[in-house]
Amino acid sequence: MALVCIAGFGFRSMANIDSLVNALNKVSAQHKIAGFSAPEDKINHSALRELARIYGLPLFAVENELMKSMETVTKSLGYLR
Repeated sequence: MALVCIAGFGFRSMANIDSLVNALNKVSAQHKIAGFSAPEDKINHSALRELARIYGLPLFAVENELMKSMETVTKSLGYLR
């Protein structure tokens, strides 16, 4: 049975829909995605909004300080500075 989760995205401002779909495809086979999250300062990024629209899933903004404290599989050193 697939684990139901919210897919969290951290990305550069130049990210496009193809890069987000590619990242999502890497995890969606093992997990049932129920929504997307991103740092509050990127929640209105056009590619992220398009991803949510395409998949019909909600977006959740996460406070930047909370993002820094979360344990993740990957962590951008640039974001932690």
